[in-house]
Amino acid sequence: MEHRTTLYIFPEVLKELRKRRIIREGDLILADKGYYKYDNYRIGLIDYRIIPLIFPKENMKMKKLNQIFNYKLEIFNPKKNTEKIKKLLKRLKNEFLEKINNWEKYKPIRGKIEDFFKLCKDGLNMREYTQIYT
Repeated sequence: MEHRTTLYIFPEVLKELRKRRIIREGDLILADKGYYKYDNYRIGLIDYRIIPLIFPKENMKMKKLNQIFNYKLEIFNPKKNTEKIKKLLKRLKNEFLEKINNWEKYKPIRGKIEDFFKLCKDGLNMREYTQIYT
């Protein structure tokens, strides 16, 4: 099996979460720095219409991050409600930028999630149930 880092499995994780109906439009997904990649922010926001709060690395450039959010061409399909989709994406982008600028306040939440899964894995012997979510 090919080795892939967490950088490249983020889209696969989102696809699986959507397939299982665990994530919905507008949900906030917290992820640690292992998933940090500009494209992962774009995939989360544009493709899945979620708020991908991936903790940034020190060298993250907000200007570059702000520029990667472009509409897909399919949004301009006359059969779709273009204005509604654009309004949703704008709201999600603004909410995302506000949260990413204040990402450190979410660190304790991420820590509690990690503690919960550690308890499930080690204390309750549930290793196979928590693989994708940690």
